Amino acid sequence: MTTPNPDAALVELHDAEIVGSDTWLETRLDHPEDVAIGSDGTLYTGGESGQIYHVDPADNTVVELTRTNGFVLGVTLGPNGDLYGCDFQTHRVFRLPLDGHEVDGELKTVVSGSETVPPWHPNYCVFDETGRLYLSDSGDRSDMANAGGCIYVREVDGTERVLTETCSAFPNGLALSPDGTILYVAETGTHNIWTIHLDDGHAEEASVLTDEMGMIDGIAVDSSGRLYGASIGDDAIYRLEDGTVTTYAADPNGLTIGNPTNVAIDEERDVLYVANLGLNHVTALPFENGN
Repeated sequence: MTTPNPDAALVELHDAEIVGSDTWLETRLDHPEDVAIGSDGTLYTGGESGQIYHVDPADNTVVELTRTNGFVLGVTLGPNGDLYGCDFQTHRVFRLPLDGHEVDGELKTVVSGSETVPPWHPNYCVFDETGRLYLSDSGDRSDMANAGGCIYVREVDGTERVLTETCSAFPNGLALSPDGTILYVAETGTHNIWTIHLDDGHAEEASVLTDEMGMIDGIAVDSSGRLYGASIGDDAIYRLEDGTVTTYAADPNGLTIGNPTNVAIDEERDVLYVANLGLNHVTALPFENGN
């Protein structure tokens, strides 16, 4: 298993910026688990008391948009510009209508599972280019190795089904390959990252890609197909390129990057954002393209 090597990291911590909190914590986020990037470079994230925030990295402005009365995990912007998110305490995926950065309606439940297989622990969701929604249901967090999780699909017409139960040991973060033919799944209970080959929204071949990113939580893929992983147990971000895992950034003190749970990449602005469940901020790192 790879261990973080801060001395060999691609990005040094002194190049990091704190987003969403100030020195005196007069402005702060409530332990953000994920971060989504808007087309204008501003951010959306959630909190452990159900908060949904809009954050402007340019001036560190934080606006609480609403609350879900639960615990917000993964968030993503949908094809229509609305914000979608996973609330594991209320066992649903929600949609928050947006007009720009303003709330434009009430929270709506968009995934609540079938009568036979309701979601137990909705964790992360991602859209493909057709508008199909993939969702990780992590299962029983008290026994991650035997969590009984699965991956759901919500079709554009609203029908829901289980995509696969192959990676059932607490499936967590999700990411699609640039061409949309592979769904990557972070399986926290085994530390594996899986590749699920897709054919029109149906699972075909599944295999383990790597187990060398520590206690993997969230993942992201850049436009070149390189995969990034947030290791909640290592306080580190890793990158997989051409079969080799390297340390992208690591914090031995856990004060700048602390219990990282997800990453999001803004290639237009050369920034990689890290959501820190153990801290009150999002971390902005330089995006090292290497091309």
